[in-house]
Amino acid sequence: MTPSETSPLPLEPVIPPTRWGWPVWERDEVLREQVALLQQNFPMTLLASLATALGTLWVMARVADTQAITAWLVSHTLVVAGVYLTLRSIAPFVDPAPQAARKLIACMAAMGLSWGSLGYVVLYWGNSDSVIYAIGIISTVSSGALGLGAPLYRAYVTYLTSAIGGVMMSVALAGGPVMWPALFLTGVYYALTCLQARTADRATRRSIALIESASLNLKYPFGLSLSKPCAALRQAQRERFK
Repeated sequence: MTPSETSPLPLEPVIPPTRWGWPVWERDEVLREQVALLQQNFPMTLLASLATALGTLWVMARVADTQAITAWLVSHTLVVAGVYLTLRSIAPFVDPAPQAARKLIACMAAMGLSWGSLGYVVLYWGNSDSVIYAIGIISTVSSGALGLGAPLYRAYVTYLTSAIGGVMMSVALAGGPVMWPALFLTGVYYALTCLQARTADRATRRSIALIESASLNLKYPFGLSLSKPCAALRQAQRERFK
């Protein structure tokens, strides 16, 4: 085997490429790790979402129609169940990486739309105070979901846009003297949270690339045939996530 056929893997990862500030798909090996991390975090987040939804029913029952909020809770529970079933069908180290990532993005979008629809519910079946309550609840939920979505920026931004977009639309439709301040503050929250998510995503991708490079260099200290790195890396990923 000639020196040109073997080479130790670099320890320094390439900075994730972007297009117009939006990260493009990372190479499959890194993207699989991102998907696996998000998939592992999701189930506990679904339980937390259900618990928060029950708390929302308790809070909103004082300022909105109880039947309407209960109907929203039922629909949210169905969304959570559908997302959970979708998660179980994802095999990040078997399915094509972009396909698995798109499934997770769809799951995040469904969760975001479900929370965003709360704004419309309280707008039409509540009073002016209920919309403000909805802003607080959904902002808290979105901040909590930042840790979940940190491994995959596209997924978190999709979720945040769906959730916050519904609230901002409800505030605009509600009108009133607090409309513009509420829209401005919600917009600032959205922008800052997106920036924080982007920073977390970059850190996650760099960490994954470093760990993969270091683990393969330890396993193959004399170099790895350039014709076999993907197969070796795939096997190392499966072992790490068992």
